Parts: sequence; structure tokens; C-alpha cells
Amino acid sequence: MSDSLNWHLEKAHVLAQKAKRLANTNKDAKRIYEELNEIIEDLELYYIKNMFYDEAEVGTRLKYYEKRLELIEKRSGSISLSD
Repeated sequence: MSDSLNWHLEKAHVLAQKAKRLANTNKDAKRIYEELNEIIEDLELYYIKNMFYDEAEVGTRLKYYEKRLELIEKRSGSISLSD
């Protein structure tokens, strides 16, 4: 497995776990969780079939989801602090 594919796969798993944790209280996190699972499935397929994948696109998508999850965490944290 290429280093970048391995890194992207690990990063996607970490973000998916974070999204799964937040999905109980946030519908955006649930959507992100589902989309990350699709990315994970695609990356695993690329690995199994030794296929090329667009590293830049996957990296950009993972960064986007990471930022969105950080915002969701901050919002849910501020909501729970104000309760």
C-alpha cells in the first residue's frame, strides 16, 4: 500500500469515528459519517485492485470533513456549556 493511500485511509477512519460519535446529536455529522464511509470503501477498493486514485482530491475532502467536524464539536460544546 502506498504511504499516501495508507495515510488517507487511516485519517478517514479517525474522522469517521469522530463523526459517528457526533452523529447522535447532529444531522450534518451523520451525513459526514456516511460520506466518509463511502471514501473508506473507495480507498479500500483502490488498495485491493491496486488502482490509481486522486490523492489531492481525497486529501482536500478529508481536510474539509475535518474542519466541518471541528465546527460541529465547537457548536455542540458551546450548546452544552450554556445548558
